[in-house]
Amino acid sequence: MYDYRIVAPTEWNFHPEGVVAQGLKQLTATTPTDLQRQAELFINAVDPCVQYALHLTDSRNEIKKHA
Repeated sequence: MYDYRIVAPTEWNFHPEGVVAQGLKQLTATTPTDLQRQAELFINAVDPCVQYALHLTDSRNEIKKHA
């Protein structure tokens, strides 16, 4: 008998230590609108089938924009 533990790619990609979290940290933009667009493009490039909510915050962690 075998015991399999399978982690789907989506689970790893969207894990707090996964590719999406790491990639979002690397984005740079001059405006919140540009940053939001880059983040949306990146998330959709990694996995276009995942529903997500995107919240941009300022340095004081105040919510600036919802997507």
